[in-house]
Amino acid sequence: MVSLEYDIMYLTPEELENLSELLLSNDDANTEIAFAILSAYDKPNKELLTDVFVVYKFTKNDEIKTQAIQFLENLGLGKNDVILKSNVHFDTSKGLTESDIRKRISTYVLASNGVLDGVKLAMILYKKYKVGLHYILEKGSISLQRIFLKNFIRGTSFEMKGLKLTKIPDALYSFEELTSIDLSNNNLVFFPSKITVFKQLIKLNISQNQFKNLCSAISSLNQLTHLDISYNEMKVFPKQLLEMKQLTHLNMEGINKKYIYKIKVPSEFQELPNILEISMFCLLYTS
Repeated sequence: MVSLEYDIMYLTPEELENLSELLLSNDDANTEIAFAILSAYDKPNKELLTDVFVVYKFTKNDEIKTQAIQFLENLGLGKNDVILKSNVHFDTSKGLTESDIRKRISTYVLASNGVLDGVKLAMILYKKYKVGLHYILEKGSISLQRIFLKNFIRGTSFEMKGLKLTKIPDALYSFEELTSIDLSNNNLVFFPSKITVFKQLIKLNISQNQFKNLCSAISSLNQLTHLDISYNEMKVFPKQLLEMKQLTHLNMEGINKKYIYKIKVPSEFQELPNILEISMFCLLYTS
């Protein structure tokens, strides 16, 4: 039998990480081992409170749920009926959006008077269930965002599409070496002038968003040759394009997707010297 007696009365960061992995394992046996280790300490470890809370909320094992509630009660959280008896869930199969998930995490953090770590909760949820993205990008530190965003980078290409983002993560601007950025099929409405940091950017795809115009700074990206701005909400022709003489591939289909009228294209647009491929199907007319 393995002895659970310890001379050291605290856990190192590495031990905390290992215990967290055991607690959040999909194998109940590992979770039970984690609780057995934790029970050997005189005082419950506050650093693992959020982890145990997730175990409590998601486990279907009655014995593990009992161990989790005991741990939480030892830290004073068990007295909070709003937290432990709440039916607020994170099941995306029931139609929850990322916005809903963000609100639910905020509800729990507020109800716990900040005892629960919202960012950690979101990270755990994302790792296990692929939800919590918006909360991480909204509340997480820049350094944490950087670590997280690296999962969406391959070489010098960044792709974070179809995730209903309403804001471009601030940490993205620290990856100045990017040559390709794909933020298509989100809910973005504004691209900050900080885009100028991407001096090596060759391809930019911001299609299927809610942009009403392009920021003036985009015209300073001298290496940008491939631009996709299709299916946005622009009422007028983005004049910044007239300054982008280096463009070779441009997709402008449906840039006024919500409007019934067509957009007038300035005659100067025809003078872009390097265009090899352009798509303007049915939505624009020239003067």
